[in-house]
Amino acid sequence: MRFGIVTRTIARPLSGLVVCTVLCTALLPATAGGATADGFYAENWDGGVPSSVTLAGDAFWTDSGGTKVVLTNGPGQFGRAVLQDLNPGQNVDAITACSTLFIGQGNGGDGFAWSFGDPSSISVDEDGVSVGLAVSLDTYDNGGGDVSNAIEVLYNGVQVTQSGPLNLRTNSFVSLCVTVLPNGEFWVKHNNDTLSGTIGTWSAAQGRQVVWSARTGGSWDEHTIEDVTVVTFPSGSFFERYRTPPANTSFYGNARQDDFYARLTDNSGGQEGSAIVVDQNPGQAI
Repeated sequence: MRFGIVTRTIARPLSGLVVCTVLCTALLPATAGGATADGFYAENWDGGVPSSVTLAGDAFWTDSGGTKVVLTNGPGQFGRAVLQDLNPGQNVDAITACSTLFIGQGNGGDGFAWSFGDPSSISVDEDGVSVGLAVSLDTYDNGGGDVSNAIEVLYNGVQVTQSGPLNLRTNSFVSLCVTVLPNGEFWVKHNNDTLSGTIGTWSAAQGRQVVWSARTGGSWDEHTIEDVTVVTFPSGSFFERYRTPPANTSFYGNARQDDFYARLTDNSGGQEGSAIVVDQNPGQAI
């Protein structure tokens, strides 16, 4: 089985043309009732909380105003949703995940974290795990160098990078997407803001779990997640940055490797392009 990506452009009066490019990952939509497979999870909570997710603390499921998991909705709370290991016994070195996140309605505290690591290593919920990857959206300044009102990326408890001041308390549902590649490159997108960089010490590991966690004190907010999607990739999965002409991809039509992308069409009408990746599982049924 080969994997193909195909696109074409059509010249249309009074409308623009599109340059189509492929990076490395695609985000998959959550499905009704949830879906779980080796390395893939999608959930919209329509059927409640499945056995693959464990809620802790003050977290609860509700269908009021839509099906969702509320992590906190008052002062002095903490809540966690922990997803089971999607690749038991396998080393995983890449992940792409999206969550629809709500932070607001209170007076700002303490924050939320998305994590991919050891759930038992969480001591402060808005900071996430200290063993593994944590993306912290801290909304209250606790002093002592605490990072607040910014996105902070940490790996094994050490800060990798942080954004400038952002509006994290949107009072509406917005997307939070995280992608990490096998070489440690990562992208975090919250609403319309993007943070990127490289985790120099990133390595494959077994047993990592996705955790959504939040905490409040005297200052508080509602922290709620709706649709979530997680795709994890065991070591050795197909990975191509397209920084140089690739050995495992064939280009057809106008497609080519260009500018660190698989460029399928240019900003010009009447083009067609496809990129075909060689069979990654020869002789196996997929």
